[in-house]
Amino acid sequence: FWLISRDMPHLEQLQISNECPQTNKPCSSAMLTFPHLERLDLKYAHADYVELFLRTPKTSLPRLSILRMRNK
Repeated sequence: FWLISRDMPHLEQLQISNECPQTNKPCSSAMLTFPHLERLDLKYAHADYVELFLRTPKTSLPRLSILRMRNK
């Protein structure tokens, strides 16, 4: 996701559809920033991705206004 945030800084919508757990969890010290991301859809994403985007202090989503997730 670091490459996406770096190469697509004006990305406004992102949908992640991967119900498999991450095999190589990121351990980078780099900040993951999506400065223009307004809509994040994690409904079909494994909990690892939810944690990456929402519970990691190194992730910045300053314009996020729509978050879609599934309830467990």
